[in-house]
Amino acid sequence: NLYANLESTMSFVTLRPRAFAETLGEFLFWSGADKVIFASGINIVHPQPLIEAFARFEMPADLMEGRGYPEVTREMKAQILGGNIARTHGIDIPARLAAIESDEFQKLKSDGLRPPWSALRGPVAGADERGGAQT
Repeated sequence: NLYANLESTMSFVTLRPRAFAETLGEFLFWSGADKVIFASGINIVHPQPLIEAFARFEMPADLMEGRGYPEVTREMKAQILGGNIARTHGIDIPARLAAIESDEFQKLKSDGLRPPWSALRGPVAGADERGGAQT
C-alpha cells in the first residue's frame, strides 16, 4: 500500500533530466509503474509544462542497460499521470471523460480558450476579453 509520488521530483524532468531518470528508474525498478503517481501541489504555476515534458521523457538507454531500469512506455506514463490514482479510488476513466465531454470547459477549449499556463495575455480570435467564447 505504499506509493511513490513524483510531486516534487517531477520538476527535475526539465531542470535535471538525468536525476529525474535515475529517481524514476529506481521507483520503477523496485515497485513497478502501478505504484508510482503524480499529484501536483503547485499553487502558483500550472503543471502542464512538466506534464508535457514527462510525456516526451524517455529513459536513457545506458540506465536501462546498466541498471536494469525499464523503458517508460505511454501506458506507464498514463498510469503515473492519473491511472493509478483512478484505480485506487475506483474511478472509471472512460466514463468520467464521457461525462465531461460537452461540459463548459470543453466548450470553452473548443472555442479557443487559451491554456491557463500561457504567459500570453488578451483574448484569442473569436473570444471575449475573459478568454471565453463570444455570444
